[in-house]
Amino acid sequence: MTFRRFAPLLVLWLFPVVVASLIAAVVVAAVTLGSSFFDGQGSWLTLQILALPLVLAVFFGVRAALAYQPEPAEGVELTAVQHPRLWAEVTDLAALAQTEPPTRIVMVAEMNASVSASSELRELELGLPLLATLTCGELRAVVAHELGHFAGGDTADAAAILRRLVFLHHARDKVGWTWRWFFNAYLRFYAIAAGPSSRAAERRADQLSIQAAGAETSAAAMRSLVRADLNWTVLEEDYLWLFELAGRRASVREAMHSLRTANAEELEPAVDRVLAEERQRASDTHPPVRERIAHFEAAARDGRGGPASTVEATLPAYELLTGGGAYLDSAEGELGVRQFPLSTWNDVIVRGVRQQVNADAERTSALARSHGLGDGSLHSLLSLIDNPDQDPSEITEALIPPVLSAALATGNARVNPSWTTEATFSDADGADLDVAERVGAAVAARDTSDLRAWLAGMGVDVANSHATTDVPQWLAAASHVTGPWEGRRDVHLWTTGVLALPPLDKAIVKANKEQILDSHQHPRLYLARAEGIEAGRQSPQTLWWEEERIVSAQLKQKLRTSLELSLADGTLVAMAMTVQSAFVDSMEDFADSVRILDARRADAMPPGPAQQQPPS
Repeated sequence: MTFRRFAPLLVLWLFPVVVASLIAAVVVAAVTLGSSFFDGQGSWLTLQILALPLVLAVFFGVRAALAYQPEPAEGVELTAVQHPRLWAEVTDLAALAQTEPPTRIVMVAEMNASVSASSELRELELGLPLLATLTCGELRAVVAHELGHFAGGDTADAAAILRRLVFLHHARDKVGWTWRWFFNAYLRFYAIAAGPSSRAAERRADQLSIQAAGAETSAAAMRSLVRADLNWTVLEEDYLWLFELAGRRASVREAMHSLRTANAEELEPAVDRVLAEERQRASDTHPPVRERIAHFEAAARDGRGGPASTVEATLPAYELLTGGGAYLDSAEGELGVRQFPLSTWNDVIVRGVRQQVNADAERTSALARSHGLGDGSLHSLLSLIDNPDQDPSEITEALIPPVLSAALATGNARVNPSWTTEATFSDADGADLDVAERVGAAVAARDTSDLRAWLAGMGVDVANSHATTDVPQWLAAASHVTGPWEGRRDVHLWTTGVLALPPLDKAIVKANKEQILDSHQHPRLYLARAEGIEAGRQSPQTLWWEEERIVSAQLKQKLRTSLELSLADGTLVAMAMTVQSAFVDSMEDFADSVRILDARRADAMPPGPAQQQPPS
């Protein structure tokens, strides 16, 4: 073993010695200073402040490391029985690498390929975006590289040091703010020590890519990975979220192809910019991609290019799967948080955009009602234009969704999907609706006559138009809420009711108390949102108050902020926020969402004492 490869192992192996030495130094310093300057009175307090957190962190770190068991990869397992062509390819590459093939191949919802090894499993993970976009030859180069890590012993090294990394990270999380800087610095030191060895392992594995697929194909694979990453980012940010709104999903494979085709002119320059702007840091685990591409190109020029490309190598990588693209489209649904029925992208985009427009319009309507600004109909919302006290830009922004929603509801306006821009809106003849311009002109003139006439021409009944959504809409969430239950819960507000999930685990509560920021709680809340109401209600410990049972919803400021639900049977349900409460997206959004929920009920219920109270 070279020193470069041994250095990161040495850094981790020495860490317990460093911590023990640090604890001893703190104890000696505390006793010495206490006896010299404070007549021995300050020694114990100093030890409590400085040494005790270190001792406890080491204890919990060791316990976590001893209990750690690597988990199998989560995703869609691609078995040899189901996909013999893929396994034949991987087995052939393993023979070339002179290593054992993996015991499992798993498709994951990530823009990545990786291998891992433990005492029982050797796993190869293939990201869905790679199977959807690479050619067979490019996938061969990628898989050969990953199997090169098996052959080079890199995964064995990783398995050997994994428990010590678990110890280090867990101790860092438990030590508190007093010593966290030290653990962060040591982790940084480890990353710098491990960087050269990791980068050397990547270069070594690249050699197997050349042997397996050829230098030109390997270089093309690296560019394809960058291109796919850019497309995947756009798909995640601008399209995949429509699944939840539409209640349907569409083919990720088709989306990646459509994005690449529609944006071809801009995509290749974007790839060049990414490669040119790469910066290598001492802690990086991989060499810059442009350096790796240059190495492949140099190998091709020097005659070290490996095998020539074949016709089969140019086929889509998903053809290695039994069923090809159809199988991939089907299996994609298993990687989502919820399994939606498969549809077309046109259907998903149109449904999703319309749901979003309707949800935004419904939000505007409910907030207007909660502030006593009419009944929430389009007629009353347009009347806000006549109010000189309202900010013109705010009024314009607020009125665009209700106006657009009303136009779409008539069927005389439509959503136009696009892979290059946001969806656009047009009339039946294909002319742009220009809703923002029309609303802006009406606000600027303080005159709604032209806007009302245009809406009437589109078939909108302005006086009776109310926006509604077909799918329950998530409004907001708060964590660590106490209430008429034991412990703390995460509470989610939906347009159809209030969901209090099962009590939080004590370990989660403790971990949240030790965090300075609450943003680490947001992924948990977003995941529960993505899983939806039905998944949340499956637990017998979940509490659910349907919209029909809620007479009013109020957010009140007492000693603590509390959410109070008045139910139709006269019951008052009070839920109090705590110091650890995190809000998604923010406390202001949560307050607005309570007003929206209350306004929805005020519109649906007959007048009564509960609705005569002013909104909080």
